[in-house]
Amino acid sequence: MEDKKILFVDNEEDQRIIVRKLLTRLGYNIEVEESPWEALRRVENEHFDLVITDLIMPDMDGTELCERIRRANPDTKVYACSGYFDLFEPEKINRAAFDGRIEKPLQINDLEKQIATAFKKGD
Repeated sequence: MEDKKILFVDNEEDQRIIVRKLLTRLGYNIEVEESPWEALRRVENEHFDLVITDLIMPDMDGTELCERIRRANPDTKVYACSGYFDLFEPEKINRAAFDGRIEKPLQINDLEKQIATAFKKGD
């Protein structure tokens, strides 16, 4: 697990703290970012096996971030993480072509299962 690098993007600090603690406890190499722009810069300059992004963020939503990540690094898996999937048009979600989705509020068992699934898909 430690060889897999994950980037979690969420503008809410409490979510970043929780996910960093949970995934560190599960043995993953986890980085967090508040800004989708900074996350994109990092994906362009570093290797991440998985990016998990919130959908609702200021300046750039998660669907746009996913599309930009796909252009920058097509091999990076991208999961949407939100409690508000119903606020997004299905076409917008489909166009982003997320590899998976994680529902908020976060449940450790679901988070662990979704990440394990993400890594099984490409290995």
